[in-house]
Amino acid sequence: MPQSTEIEVDLQLSQIIGSQIVSIELFQLDRLAHQMIQGPSNAQDTAACLLKVSSTGRNGWGLCGMPVEEPRFDFIKWVSVFGKLKGASVTDAIQFVQQHHSEWGTQRYTIGRASLTELASQCQSGCFLSRQSEICNGLERSFLIDHSDRYFSFL
Repeated sequence: MPQSTEIEVDLQLSQIIGSQIVSIELFQLDRLAHQMIQGPSNAQDTAACLLKVSSTGRNGWGLCGMPVEEPRFDFIKWVSVFGKLKGASVTDAIQFVQQHHSEWGTQRYTIGRASLTELASQCQSGCFLSRQSEICNGLERSFLIDHSDRYFSFL
């Protein structure tokens, strides 16, 4: 589910251009949450960050490894780049992430691109993720907060 994937979306559709990012949440997952989302065999021993980008009832999800082994890793500084996406249209946010690929690095680019592409796909097809869908996928917000070493949001 939250993986880097290439989904074909038409960024010029009015549903995507008119969809504005209203909130962004980032979770530094503990091992249990990471295993629930990725599956025990796919979850590596690295720390994982889950990104949730929301636009009026729709959510895009992305998951990536994090460089927490670095001696002076700063989660807030690492996630702060995503704050610039809040308030942007989904189309503009995708273009912004693509423009900043080299300065953001592979991990942040991958998680940003994956979550925004999933969100754009939902806007294009008109699908809504229900609360029940999130529970079934192990992505209930209260579970994620309980099983996050760190949490940050741009609401």
